[in-house]
Amino acid sequence: LPIQSGSDRVLKMMKRCYNVERYMKMVKDLKSNVPHVGITSDILVGFPGETEEDFQRTIDIINEVGYACLFSFKYSPRPGTESASMIDDVPEEEKLRRLDIVIDLGQKLARRFSESLVGTVQDVLVEGFSFHNKNNIRGRSGNGRIVEFEGNEEKIGHIVPVEIESCSTWTLKGHEVR
Repeated sequence: LPIQSGSDRVLKMMKRCYNVERYMKMVKDLKSNVPHVGITSDILVGFPGETEEDFQRTIDIINEVGYACLFSFKYSPRPGTESASMIDDVPEEEKLRRLDIVIDLGQKLARRFSESLVGTVQDVLVEGFSFHNKNNIRGRSGNGRIVEFEGNEEKIGHIVPVEIESCSTWTLKGHEVR
């Protein structure tokens, strides 16, 4: 559910057909109707004309939503796009500073999201064997997290309920619930 910027002013310059209020209503609706939903987003920093205040609004939205994962980029002109004709007035060093902040925050929120799943049972579509432990299989939960647990090749291609016991930022570990 990409927002790209938390600033209505920047979204308007990007010619997006939504605003922050509409976006946050969708987030609220998703969270109230889908338990443990993993919301991801694209974030673009340094768009022409983006001020520090605009950037701070983006940080505020990121914190408020609590994304499971962020795909973060710094603006660079793309030939043939409307923004390529705009004055690229955000200095490269500032774009990199803002990008570092978003990446760091995204990592913290991803870890927090994974930790929130410890103790829950997740339905996992088993894709294959773990890359790290030959006794484990791995798959993806409905919210997109990789889940590893003990199992065999007969589980591959099946949905298996797994109780989550521990996590890293991007991977959940648990055991099959029988």
